[in-house]
Amino acid sequence: MLLTCVLYLTGIGIVSFVAGRLLPKTWFLYDRFPFRPLAAERGGKLYLRLGVRRWKDTMPDMSRVFPGIMPSKKLPSRLNAPVLVRMVQETCVAELTHAMLCVLGFGCVFIGKGAHGWALAFLFAVGNLPYIVIQRYNRPKLLRILEKLEAKPHSLHFGQEVNPMSCSCTRQNHPRWQGMAGCLPYLLYWPVFGVLFFCVERVWMRDSYYPVSCPLDALIPFCEYFIFPYLFWFVFLAGMQVYALFREPDAFKKMMRFIMITYTAAIIIYLVFPNCQQLRPVAFARDNILTRFISAFYQFDTNTNVCPSLHVAGSVAVFLCAWHSKRFSSPGWRVAFTLTTILISVSTVFLKQHSVVDVLAAMPLCLVGYWAVYSRQKRKEAQKKRLCAMSSRQGV
Repeated sequence: MLLTCVLYLTGIGIVSFVAGRLLPKTWFLYDRFPFRPLAAERGGKLYLRLGVRRWKDTMPDMSRVFPGIMPSKKLPSRLNAPVLVRMVQETCVAELTHAMLCVLGFGCVFIGKGAHGWALAFLFAVGNLPYIVIQRYNRPKLLRILEKLEAKPHSLHFGQEVNPMSCSCTRQNHPRWQGMAGCLPYLLYWPVFGVLFFCVERVWMRDSYYPVSCPLDALIPFCEYFIFPYLFWFVFLAGMQVYALFREPDAFKKMMRFIMITYTAAIIIYLVFPNCQQLRPVAFARDNILTRFISAFYQFDTNTNVCPSLHVAGSVAVFLCAWHSKRFSSPGWRVAFTLTTILISVSTVFLKQHSVVDVLAAMPLCLVGYWAVYSRQKRKEAQKKRLCAMSSRQGV
């Protein structure tokens, strides 16, 4: 298990490094949350108390290992605004990368399942925190140099004045990237939810759970072939999020708001009403590769905290996002997404992962999410149109 944890940490380190190089730097707006300097940081002076000047240059630096891939952290001899803006953006990339590594490192807790898993996760997080401090310390310094450079137009590259707030990282010149950049804070919900769900499942364990079932469950047979739509849920949810993030940022934000409402409410229900299901078959009627896989899956996935079903809530989130999407608004696409949502929800019952009660309990949760995210927004837009129409008539 220890070796597996080490391999896992190495893997997420490599993936984060590659992602940091591939993600468009225009996504990272240094004057927006979470990269905007806080007043409490006092322009980076807060970190001087940690002695950041003494140890920041002693930390391992990937730009020294891969100079052709990673830009240098040292200021060039000939300063110009575009180079400085790129350096500021790189501090944002590094900060986000190390922050995500701090969170993802706690995956060792799932893998290690013991004290060494927690220890590795904690040490990994502590090892990444200094890099976050360095970025938060360096960024205000670079921005001050950028402001001084703007005040001296003759010192800019090619003698052209460049406003740092109108460079490639701003809303005015890159509205599409700005829209996607506004989605980044929403992605932070996933690691937060992961930690909360882990705590509910593995840390805040109860002595007893209320078994959820109904007579209809006994009439529904186990069918291993429903493992395909059940597992497709992961592609269904992640695929729609990736599409919406890159192509329809507004749809992505609405989808994430729906997920944040329903998933957070589900966590609260699990805490207030600890529940479980006892429907899984003790032995399978057939022996094949699917039943063997499901048997192993049962060992990994607990039968606690099942009502309401997150599988159903996630499927409805994709369904609503597609229904209100420009790309998938045609009748054919809507039928496809509707059938897929129903099939995934039904698969949870046929695999004995959920009771019918779990599926039905997710419906009121989804209705609340729909009202808060989609229905209210529609009414606001309709009211705005009526007001515009009234004002135009009065103007005439």
